[in-house]
Amino acid sequence: MFDDTVNGREHATDMLPMPIDRSRMTFIRYCTDPLIAMLNPAMDGAMNVHRLDGNGNNAAGSWQESGRIVSDDTEYLLQDSDGVPALSGLQRQSGKHILRLAFDPPFPNLAHMKADAETNGSFVLSGDPSTGRINGDYTVRATGESIEIELVPSGGWSPEPDRFSLRVLYRVAGMFLKWPETFRWTTSMARDETEHWHMQSRWERTDR
Repeated sequence: MFDDTVNGREHATDMLPMPIDRSRMTFIRYCTDPLIAMLNPAMDGAMNVHRLDGNGNNAAGSWQESGRIVSDDTEYLLQDSDGVPALSGLQRQSGKHILRLAFDPPFPNLAHMKADAETNGSFVLSGDPSTGRINGDYTVRATGESIEIELVPSGGWSPEPDRFSLRVLYRVAGMFLKWPETFRWTTSMARDETEHWHMQSRWERTDR
């Protein structure tokens, strides 16, 4: 008898829509070595700003030479955009796990955005190759005194199944691939009277 509870709360399992290895199965995901990460948690407050000196240096040295800056356990990958650094990606390591977020084109430097400017691009969130990746789109708009940002995992999840039966399952049961598409992250940013950046952001479900 299988007791499906988490923190004392009972959960119902889902029956898979097709047999796996010639057997009817229920769907339960588990991991013996999990990596849990929070991407852009909702907030309403002041932002941390990474400042470079007049030579473009921080603790990791010159970003022009290294293409990166490092803060705590996060590495920010930078690329020149009209003489200012833009964010091509970032990565963070926890033990043996590395989580990466890449932008194409690079995410713009908000402090240097011109009025009424807009940047559109795509992003890829990836970890261990066995977990696949999540693809999406981003939009950055400078509107008057504020900057509006939208992040949508519109490309869903692209798994890397190691068995034929799983490849068939993911193709037949689209819910496994499409669940990230039902989320959207939005934020509004502005400088306050002390010239510090203030952010109001949230995640929302767009479709269930």
